Amino acid sequence: FNCACPHHSVVSHGGGSDLLRRLDDLERVLGDIREAVTIPVTLKIRKGFAEEDNVVADVVRIAQNCGAAAVFIHARTKFAQYRGPNDWQLIEDTAQKSDIPIIGCGDLAHGSDVLEKRRTSACAGFALARGALMKPWIFQEIALGTPLDPSSEERLEIIRKLANYTLDAFGYDERGHKRARDFLYKQLEWLARYVPTGAIGRALPLQEREGVWTPRDPLEDL
Repeated sequence: FNCACPHHSVVSHGGGSDLLRRLDDLERVLGDIREAVTIPVTLKIRKGFAEEDNVVADVVRIAQNCGAAAVFIHARTKFAQYRGPNDWQLIEDTAQKSDIPIIGCGDLAHGSDVLEKRRTSACAGFALARGALMKPWIFQEIALGTPLDPSSEERLEIIRKLANYTLDAFGYDERGHKRARDFLYKQLEWLARYVPTGAIGRALPLQEREGVWTPRDPLEDL
């Protein structure tokens, strides 16, 4: 149950993170969902809605009372969107005190980020979003326990696979092609944000922007 989305198209209809300022409604809806289904129900939240909000403890209590199986926490407010630091200390403190599993979210851009959290955190797990959109091979980094720096040819092959998977999903007719193009344009915006570690000599944190870097070959430049 997503109570974390900050997008206007969702919040303007009372959904997503708007529910974090209407905790009575959140509790009622979550309880109704839990009673209506037999599968586990999880809840994703943000720190709060307004700039200084922190409703995490209250929402975790509600989730426990409603029988939720876990709570995913992105520790920024709706106001912050994706700007500024993610409050991992809040996530960690909550995980240590909570009676239900806490899944940490936010700013995990590299396999090493996840492996370090696994080693030190009380969280039951971690969720990846933007990091996986920029670096689909992040899961391979986690599985292998080592950083990866795919060549431009390898990254182009990832885009080819993505294009084929997208057409398989949307269809090869004219309508499918249009939907695939719209989807792939958005995905390419994320893939193009990746700065190769070998080109700058370090793994770039998710919140940091590398203004100028030198591509290692013409395809990487493209």
